[in-house]
Amino acid sequence: MLKPNDDSATLVLEWLNSFGVVGVHDHQWVTADVTVAQAEELLQTKYNVYFNPANSNTIIRTPSFSLPYIVTGHVDLVEPTTMFGMTPQASIAEADETARLEKRAPIPRNCIDAVTPNCIRALYNTVDYAPSATDRHSVCVVGFHGEYANMDDLKSFLQKFRPDAVETSYTTISVNGGGDDQSNPSAYANLGIQYAKAITHPTPLKFYSMDGNPPFIPDSATPVNTNEPLLEYLSFLLLEGAPQTLVIGYAANEQTIPKDYATKVCNLFAQLGSIGVSVIVASGDAGVGGGDCKTNDGSSLVLFQPMLPASCPFVTSVGSTDSFEPEVAASFSGGGFSRYFMQQDYQRAAVSAYLDGQGKMNAGLFMSSGRGYPDVAALASKYQVVERGQVVTESNTAASATVFASVVSLLNDAHLATGKPPLGLLNSLLYSKLASELNDVVMGSNPSCGTNGFTAGPGWDPVTGLDTPNFTKMMALV
Repeated sequence: MLKPNDDSATLVLEWLNSFGVVGVHDHQWVTADVTVAQAEELLQTKYNVYFNPANSNTIIRTPSFSLPYIVTGHVDLVEPTTMFGMTPQASIAEADETARLEKRAPIPRNCIDAVTPNCIRALYNTVDYAPSATDRHSVCVVGFHGEYANMDDLKSFLQKFRPDAVETSYTTISVNGGGDDQSNPSAYANLGIQYAKAITHPTPLKFYSMDGNPPFIPDSATPVNTNEPLLEYLSFLLLEGAPQTLVIGYAANEQTIPKDYATKVCNLFAQLGSIGVSVIVASGDAGVGGGDCKTNDGSSLVLFQPMLPASCPFVTSVGSTDSFEPEVAASFSGGGFSRYFMQQDYQRAAVSAYLDGQGKMNAGLFMSSGRGYPDVAALASKYQVVERGQVVTESNTAASATVFASVVSLLNDAHLATGKPPLGLLNSLLYSKLASELNDVVMGSNPSCGTNGFTAGPGWDPVTGLDTPNFTKMMALV
């Protein structure tokens, strides 16, 4: 074997270091002492102990693994991984199902600069799933404040990024006087429609256009009323019939919404969950707080500012990540603790574990007994969106919510296809059965309010929640 060039060795060493692993470059090899857990994280795989009945020997191996695209052209061999030597084939048959679930499509190299549906489908392992129960469920995106999706832009987007879906579209439903001005598209609404369609095709897609003016208390982040009329919207859905997967990409400082109105809204979310609707919402784009972070009750205290509807315990709140392999928390990812709603039993152990590890960091700036959010996360940056016929780039937590909602729609489809009911409220399932199947994000933070905010770490944290989806692993358990 030829000695690798110094650039290749440096790149591999830096990749190892990003996981907290120290490598050593010794002529032909880069070596590192790692635990099995670290190896599994580095190689996106699962190791097992295999027994050879011919000689009673055991070895630790994996039937497959994955390297990030940044090092794939620089590495010829990784050991120990898939080489079983003379191990009989029958001895590794039990690993077939694990290998199938762990395998994912390679992430295109250009994803680092421009995120497309192919990037997302590879990253979250949805490429090989084709929805089959599409007559029994739908996915819905909502637009407030005169933000409209555009059908021509969707067609152009699909022609470029999902050509097998180009003959499909979406249905627009007006609520409370909501419009549908096709001459005035919104990048936000287009992003939601375009990525939901590209990921969930051929699942029926609806766009709700909503108008209204909810009650409002101004603060520095929202001096005029731009909040969303959620009570009217949810009441309409409960009366007229709701889709099985609902995504809301909007968020407002909790304190700008009167508590009695917020409580009514949160109770309606609970009702939707009880009838089989999975509500997925963005955690916000302001880290631990927007504006000057001062309270608007006359005391002007500087506190972290939680966001609604993310802070309602009956929705699944989605934070943001950046980069690929490893994913890192996006600095704008909204997260923290509600001052309106208390923690529910489903997340109490996960939140306590995080807070115990933080000590007194940020003490007094948040209500530790409040509902912690986000619950999960997904990639938020560099999305390619068609607006007015041109490709533009968008980065926001609404994108994360759309992607996670699309994964949930596929899970709903798999559930319904086996004769089971829609999933409905997800959080209890996420914090118990599915928590170990998500991709853990352990780097990054969400600074604001003159602080470094919260930090991401193993398990749940108020930056990326329980972390990002792996569809095939989640589907196997759901």
